[in-house]
Amino acid sequence: MRTYCFWLTLSLWLLALAAAPLSASAESVWTYHDNTLRTGWDDAEKTLTAANVGGGTFGLQATTTVDSQVDAQPLVIPNQNISGQGSHTVVYVVTGNDTLYAIDGVTGTILLSRNFGTPVPRSALPGGCDNNGETIGITSTPVIDTTTDTMYLIVDTYENNSAVYRVHAVSLSTLKDKVTPVVVTASATLTDGTSYVFNANVSRQRPALLLSGGKLYAGFGSYCDQAASTTRGWLLGWKAATLTPLAHNQLQNSVPTYKSKFFINSIWMSGYGPATASANSAIYFVNSNSDENTYGSSNIDESVMKVSSNLSAPKDFYTDPNQVYLDEHDEDLGSGGAMLAPDQPGETPQLLFAAGKAGTMYMFDRSGSAGLSLLNSYSIGRCFCGPSYFTGSDGVGRLVTSGASNVIEWKINTSSTAAASLTQQFSTGITSGQEGGFFTSISSDGTKAGTAVIWAVGRPSSTPGKMLLYAIDPDTGDVIYTASAGFWNYGSADANTVPTVANGHVYVATYEELAIFGLGAPAASANEDIFAALAHKATAPAGFELESDQHAVWGTIAALTADEMVIKTRTGALVRVDLTAARQAGNVVGAGIGDAAVVLGRFVAGGVLDASNVEHAKPEPSLWPKDQ
Repeated sequence: MRTYCFWLTLSLWLLALAAAPLSASAESVWTYHDNTLRTGWDDAEKTLTAANVGGGTFGLQATTTVDSQVDAQPLVIPNQNISGQGSHTVVYVVTGNDTLYAIDGVTGTILLSRNFGTPVPRSALPGGCDNNGETIGITSTPVIDTTTDTMYLIVDTYENNSAVYRVHAVSLSTLKDKVTPVVVTASATLTDGTSYVFNANVSRQRPALLLSGGKLYAGFGSYCDQAASTTRGWLLGWKAATLTPLAHNQLQNSVPTYKSKFFINSIWMSGYGPATASANSAIYFVNSNSDENTYGSSNIDESVMKVSSNLSAPKDFYTDPNQVYLDEHDEDLGSGGAMLAPDQPGETPQLLFAAGKAGTMYMFDRSGSAGLSLLNSYSIGRCFCGPSYFTGSDGVGRLVTSGASNVIEWKINTSSTAAASLTQQFSTGITSGQEGGFFTSISSDGTKAGTAVIWAVGRPSSTPGKMLLYAIDPDTGDVIYTASAGFWNYGSADANTVPTVANGHVYVATYEELAIFGLGAPAASANEDIFAALAHKATAPAGFELESDQHAVWGTIAALTADEMVIKTRTGALVRVDLTAARQAGNVVGAGIGDAAVVLGRFVAGGVLDASNVEHAKPEPSLWPKDQ
C-alpha cells in the first residue's frame, strides 16, 4: 500500500508539474513582435523592472560576432536541447549571408550555425538596389512552432546567376531540414486571362513570416521600386507540415498592362509581419505604391488589407484618402505594419492601428461584419516603423508608437459609448536617424505596477554609426537607460532592428553582431585584465613616424574596451589604438576580439594610433593590403 501511494503521489506531482504554467525562465519569443497580433509585448518578464534597469546594474553582458548584416528580429527559445550540447536558452539569429545561428542566450557562445548557400549579391539586384546590405540572404524574421521544435525560414540564394527562394523547416536542435525544402513558385491570373508568374529576381521577401492555423505565410515586395514593369506584390502561403503551397495566393496587382508599366504594390512594412487574431481568421497587412491610372478592384494599393486565411480573396480594405499624393510622391502607407490590439472593453473591443511614411496613424474598428471601419487618425511623424501595445497597471490598454524620432505612449479609450479614441500620455525623443521611425518592444510582469519597460533601438544619425538601445519608463516617459548596442554600415539601408526581451535579457542584432544585455557586471570588465597585459607591450610598428599623415594598419583585435583596443599586426606587433574620436563620429564597426580589422588614423605620442575609422578586414592576413 505504501509503495502504491508513493507512486500515485509521484504521478500526481508529475502531472501537476506538467500542467503548471511556465516560469519566467521559460518565456519564449517564437515570432516577430512576440505574437500574431504583433503587439511586441512580453507580459511574463519577472526579472527586469523600471527600477533595476535604471538602477545602474543593467548593461551589456556579451556580444557575438556573426557573418553579415542582421535585418531580422532575434528569436528566443528557453530550455532548448542542442544536439550533443545539452539544454540552453537559445537565441536564433539569421543573416544576409544566408546563415542561421543558434547562440547561447546568456554567454553569447555560438552553439550551432548553418549556411544555406551563396546569397544574392547586391550587383545582381534590379538597378543595383542599395536598400539592403552587400548580400541578400535571409532578411525576414523566421517563425518557430514550439510544439514541434521547428523553425520556418525563407532563404534567398544565388544559383546559376539567378535568385532562388526556398522555404525551409529546420530542427531547433540540429538546424537540419525536417522537411524537404520547397522552391517558392506561384502564378496568378490577370484580368485579361493571362498568367503572371512569380519572379524571384525582382521579388524581395522582407516582412516577417506568419505561422497560424497550420499554415505559413510570407509577403513579397520590390527592390527599391526598380523593375516596376515586372514586379508585383504577393502574399503567399504553405501548409506548415508539408510545405505544400496553398491553392490560392494574393497578388496585389492583377492589371494586365497600361502605359506607364508601373505595377509594384509591394508588401514590405519595414520588416513588420502580417498579423492575425487567431487560427484560421483573417490576415491583415499594409501594401504600397503603384500607379494612379490603374486604381480599382484589380489594384488596391496604399491600403490596409484584410484577407481570408486561405488567401482566396480580400475580405475588406481601407485605402488612404491621400492615395494619389502618396503614389506620386513615393509616400507608401506600406512602410509600416498593421498591429491588432487585444480585445478591449466597451463598444469597440477589436482595434487595428497602422501608419506609414506620411506620418498619419489610422485607428480602425475591426470587429464589425463589414470589416474595417475608420475611427480616428493621429499624427505620429514619418513612420518606417510599427506600433506596440501593453496593458498598464490600471488595467487600461496603451499603444506605443515610434514615428520620426519620438516614442509616444497613448491611452486607449473604449469604455464609453462614444467612438473609441486615444489620449497621448507622453512623447519622448530619442536619437534616431536614417528614415523617420524605429521599432519598440514592451516587457512587464503582467500588469504589476513598476514592472513595465518600453524598449527602443535608435537608428544611427550617420553611417557607419552606432545603434542605441533605450529603456523608457512608461509611467513617466523618462529615459532610464541608454547604451550602444552595435553598429550599422549602410545609410541607404534602414536598420529595422527590433529589440527582443525574454527571461531577464534584451537582445539586439545589428551589423555583424548580437548584443546581449542584462543585470550584472558589464561584459567589458572581463576584458580589462587582458587589455592591460597587452597594452603595455604595444608600440608603433617599425617604419612609422609619429605625428605623420594618416596611416592604415591591418590586424586582428587582441583586446578591446569601450575607448581603446590593441590590434595585432601581421608581423605579431601590438599597436595600441585610441577609439575615442572614431566612436564619437560613429566610425567604429561592430567587431570583437579575434576579428580582423583595419584602423585608419594618425600616430601620436607614446606610439598610440589615434583612430578616425575602424573597419572590417578580410579574415586571412594574406589577403590584407600592405600597411600604409
